[in-house]
Amino acid sequence: MGHDIWVTICNLFHSFGRWEGITAISTAAAAIFTAVMAYLTRKAIKEGQGQRKDTNDHFAATRAQDKQHHEDSFRPLLVLAQTDIADTVNRDGTIRVLANDSKSGLVVIKCVIRNIGMGPALNVRLHLRSDGRTGFGPTRELAPIAGGGEYGDSKERLEILAYYHDGFNNTDLANAGRGLWILVLEYEDIFGNSFHTLHCKDRSQPWARAGRGRAPDT
Repeated sequence: MGHDIWVTICNLFHSFGRWEGITAISTAAAAIFTAVMAYLTRKAIKEGQGQRKDTNDHFAATRAQDKQHHEDSFRPLLVLAQTDIADTVNRDGTIRVLANDSKSGLVVIKCVIRNIGMGPALNVRLHLRSDGRTGFGPTRELAPIAGGGEYGDSKERLEILAYYHDGFNNTDLANAGRGLWILVLEYEDIFGNSFHTLHCKDRSQPWARAGRGRAPDT
């Protein structure tokens, strides 16, 4: 009888120890499973965020490209077209300077402005840069020019009235026609984007060079 009780007690202790082992293993397995699931969840979230970012970036790039194409379809492009065929070769006779009085002079440009772009040109300004120096020469503001349109006086020429001041006098104006002048057109499209076209007397340079933004310092 005593032996049976002892066997029963030993079996109970043995079962209790085995149950603790099983519980410990189960707990460890559950912890590992939880950690793995947490890792996989974080990985899935990061991948989802990356995919959403790629999608958003692609959408933004496509939208910007579509916007650019739309604006380009209304882009103006202004050029000075010489009315004297001889000036298209040597460029020397493109401009002529006349002294009006002691306060001002006149620059006559034997050109018309043509808008060979599709959209209207707004806030048009025509500058004469004497010796290519930015701000050293007269400027004239012009009316908007429609896409495919043309601007010029009745004699197919343009005139810029030059007022003398401390930084630009009648001698400077007289030398403007003889130096390496640059004629600059600055204008905007209907979206407010800025453009420019440079026309150089220097025959080693192309007659017309167009670009985006304000005209660069020459």
